[in-house]
Amino acid sequence: MLQPVKDQSNHLLINQTSNLQRLWDSDGFALTIQLPPLLTADASDCVKQVVAQAHKFDAVLTADAPDGAVAVSSLAMAVLLKRAGIEAVVQISGRDRNRLALQGDLLGLGALGIHNLLIDMRSVTRASFGQNADARFVTDLNGPALLAVVVRLRDEGRFISGASIKKPQVFYAGAFISLEEHMQNEALSSAQFVVTAPVNDVQRIIAAFAALRASHTDLLRNRPFLVSLPLITYSTGESLEAGEADIQQIATFICPRQCGPCCSSSFKNDRTTSNGYYSRCQRRKALP
Repeated sequence: MLQPVKDQSNHLLINQTSNLQRLWDSDGFALTIQLPPLLTADASDCVKQVVAQAHKFDAVLTADAPDGAVAVSSLAMAVLLKRAGIEAVVQISGRDRNRLALQGDLLGLGALGIHNLLIDMRSVTRASFGQNADARFVTDLNGPALLAVVVRLRDEGRFISGASIKKPQVFYAGAFISLEEHMQNEALSSAQFVVTAPVNDVQRIIAAFAALRASHTDLLRNRPFLVSLPLITYSTGESLEAGEADIQQIATFICPRQCGPCCSSSFKNDRTTSNGYYSRCQRRKALP
């Protein structure tokens, strides 16, 4: 993921809640990865591998049934990582749970001391269920509505019903979007950072980001923006150089001033963690 910073939106911000937020708020350099779905009840080996590579990244994104896969839940994975000393960013989707379950999960995250939250803002389609295409749609709360609930729980200390929370959660809330799906500024205005769904084709990424930048200039100026790229281990020097050329092309387009560490740094050492996504932090005060 390639990300311009700085994370300072125009709306009222809560105090810094996580190391990731503190890093971004100080124009810091960050690396995040996303794990593949875990299809086992024993996550110990996965956690050990993550811990062994922990010096190479700042946080791990835990996916919520990505592409309809039945896997260890994003909340459970975040708890296991937290116990191991790894900072997690929990992805939550309104696709599979109603408002009662979602608000319970959000309250549980607060009780567990997990503060980084990523709300799936993408439109729900039958294709998103993948191999479980016969699953029933829930979508009691779509992405924008779920993000609004997160903000209400955090800032107002109230559930959707109006009932008050004795001690509100403290969240650093982001939006997970598709680069190729148009979203209104209002829907994203409460997000403190933005993460895109992976796109494999470099030219598609550039074209989609150009359209997004034209329609969301203020949004991108004030928040970290992470463009997801598949993490690929190349077998030959030529393919490695080709992969780095693709990344450099995207980085140059997103930040043409070449002003940040990711604009000139080599990416070779970041490919040791497979089956995930990665980010580079770019200092940028304003979009061109």
